[in-house]
Amino acid sequence: MDKRVIKTRQAIQSAFITLMKERPLDKITVQEITRQAEIGRGTFYLHYKDVNDLYQHIAQEAMASIEGVLDADYTQGIPNLDFVSLCQQIIEKVLENKDIYQGIIKSDTDSYYINNVKKFFIKKICELEGFDETSVDHYVEVVFYISGIVGLIESWLRDDLPNFTAHDISAGIDLQLKNSVFLRASQKNQDNK
Repeated sequence: MDKRVIKTRQAIQSAFITLMKERPLDKITVQEITRQAEIGRGTFYLHYKDVNDLYQHIAQEAMASIEGVLDADYTQGIPNLDFVSLCQQIIEKVLENKDIYQGIIKSDTDSYYINNVKKFFIKKICELEGFDETSVDHYVEVVFYISGIVGLIESWLRDDLPNFTAHDISAGIDLQLKNSVFLRASQKNQDNK
C-alpha cells in the first residue's frame, strides 16, 4: 500500500479516536474528523463511506489484534501457557492500543462491540479447551469468567484507571480463577505432555 495512503488513514483514524474519547459516536461528524486530521472531505470519502464505516473498520482491526494473540499463542500449544497468562497478554495488547480501545468502549453505548467480544471468546475458549457448550457446568463457568474479565477490562478502560497495570489486573484475575475449569484444564494439558 502507498505510504501516502497509510499516512492519510492514520491521520483520519487518529483524529477519529481523539474525537471518540470526547463524545459519543453519533455526535461525531465527517467535518470534525477532516478538520482534526487536516484533510479535505473528499479525501475522507476516498477511504471511508461515512463515520460508521470508519468506526467499524477500527473496531474490526482492534478485534483482529486480540484474536491474533489468541491464535498465535493459545492455538500454537505454547508450553506452560495458561488462561491467566493469556489474559495478561491480551491486556498488554489492549494497553499497546489503549486510546483505540478507550474510544471504542466509550462509543459502544449499546454494548454491541463488547457483546461480540464476549461471544467470540466464549466460543473460542470452549473450542480450544474442548469444552462441551451443551454442558451447563462448562457453559456457565466459561460465560461467567469471560463476562467478568471482559467487563473488568471494559470498566478499566471506560473509567481510565491508570494506576492498574496489566500485571495487576492479571494477578487479580489469577486470584479469582484458582479453582476454575480453565486452570484444571491447563494443568491436565500440561500433565499430559
